[in-house]
This record gives sequence, C-alpha cells and structure tokens, in this order.
Amino acid sequence: MDEKIKFYNCHHGLAQCEHIEDGRTVYSVVLFEDLNNRIYLGIDDKGRWIIKDKQAIFILDDPKSFLYCEKLLEYSFHFVVQEIVSRFETIDDRNMIFSVFPFSEIVKFALEHSVSDYWIELAWGWYDNFPIPIKCSFASVLYSLIKDKRFSEKNRHKAQREFNELKRLGYTI
Repeated sequence: MDEKIKFYNCHHGLAQCEHIEDGRTVYSVVLFEDLNNRIYLGIDDKGRWIIKDKQAIFILDDPKSFLYCEKLLEYSFHFVVQEIVSRFETIDDRNMIFSVFPFSEIVKFALEHSVSDYWIELAWGWYDNFPIPIKCSFASVLYSLIKDKRFSEKNRHKAQREFNELKRLGYTI
C-alpha cells in the first residue's frame, strides 16, 4: 500500500489524512496510538470510530469489528480515559466519556467472543469502572458467560456476582 500521510495540528489532537490505494480518503483524529504495535484509533470524518494497523483501516460499525480493539484492554481503564479526555475539551463529566468512546462495545466483545480467560479478565478491569446504567446493558452477556464452561470458574463466578447485583438493583435480561 502506497500511503501519503499528512499530519497537522487541529483543535482535538493530531489529525491525519490518508489517501488509500482505492482512491478513498479517510480523515481521522488520532486518539490513541499503541507504539509497540503501531495501531491507531481515531474518528473519521463521518464520526465513525476507526482502527488502523500496519495493513488496513477498519471501521468499527459492527459488534464483531471490536475484535480489532481487544488489545486496548491491556491498558488500564484510567489510562485510556486520560488519553481520550486529553483530546476532547468538551468532556467535563466522567459519565460523558461513555457516549464518546466505545468502552462498553469493546468489553462486550471480549466477554461474548473471546476464546481465552486472559481477555475476559482484562475486560473485568474495565467493566468494574463502568457506572451502573452501563453495567445494566450487560445482563444477557453476563448470563451467557455464567453458563459457558469453556471459561474458568473464577470468571463464571465473577459473572454470577455481577448478574446477581444487577438483579438486586432491579435489572434483568
């Protein structure tokens, strides 16, 4: 792929303009860069989340597309929040960040589609920081995880505790 990349400063961070081989142009604001793996996460000119690695750009518009973001779970929730808040001047409420960044979609992907306990355990690290209204959207995911014998007893019991807490608060599937 012959890329021509132009970087320039903008109001919300570093903007990137890429001309892709099929003639399309993608504009994005780079919000997170994993320097070890050269993965860039940003927003395109249509407001869609994108992730770019060495080979391609993926639009995060389908629940399974969040596979490409699973690696972000290796970073602490607070670190990712700090990176995002530092690029958006308008985020002044902690709960507002959940409407800006797809935290819940990334965690839901890990809890629903991961093939190892490793990713589920990392997902719990983010989930534990979610406010109750966001956690409530996880009831069916938690219930499925409770029943899935592929995963460790530790993770199934954590899912059971979280599910019971949601039931206690009046939320169900």
